[in-house]
Amino acid sequence: MTHIGIISCRRPTAPALMKQHLEGLEVTWYVKDKIDLMSYIESGCNDGRVVIGGGLCEARNLILKNAWEENETAVMMDDDLMRIEMMAGKDNKLPITVKHAIKEMEDALDGSGLKLAGAAPTPNDFWYNPSRPFSFRNFIIAAMMVIRPCDLFFDENLRTKEDYDYTLQHIDRYGGAIRLNYVLPSFRHYGNKGGVVDYRTPELEQKSIAYLKDKWPNCIRDNPKRENEILLSIPSF
Repeated sequence: MTHIGIISCRRPTAPALMKQHLEGLEVTWYVKDKIDLMSYIESGCNDGRVVIGGGLCEARNLILKNAWEENETAVMMDDDLMRIEMMAGKDNKLPITVKHAIKEMEDALDGSGLKLAGAAPTPNDFWYNPSRPFSFRNFIIAAMMVIRPCDLFFDENLRTKEDYDYTLQHIDRYGGAIRLNYVLPSFRHYGNKGGVVDYRTPELEQKSIAYLKDKWPNCIRDNPKRENEILLSIPSF
């Protein structure tokens, strides 16, 4: 069984926009506060399955807690999915459903001893190698994650880049996390009003980067091609 949580803030039209992707799935929307709660319910949010989650990491952790209290797998998604594709050969992509993508991630976890599976931060088939469809020590974006019950939670000191920390927690504890490089979800991210976009600033990003560098010495390096972005550089723990 899975508990699917979608994090959303100040985007009451998101449930209607996401409806086509969520066919056949039961989801719970995790919104910021009472203002969101009322506006999402009024918008017809998925038959009223909407709860207050608080800030970003608080909402992420509530999804985990609610899933694991029922011994269910947690599925975490952002609210601005545009499409999901899957590599079918080196130069061929096929559209797939959210349900299909979740199953791929759950199947990858089965028997692995690992607890976290997900996708790369961008839908770039550069990362795809037919002979090595998975990687185990690379960043997994929280926009789409599948997490089996464990005792690892998001660090609520972070307001951005929390998924870098969570990926590192899993690599540190379990020796890896499974990134499916052949599953390519596309999200709007920066071009979408509401959510983290409303408060993400260069100053906040640098604060998060400094915190991560202090928490994970030698595991974080600046991305030379993208300002205010980072890369994982993981030694043997």
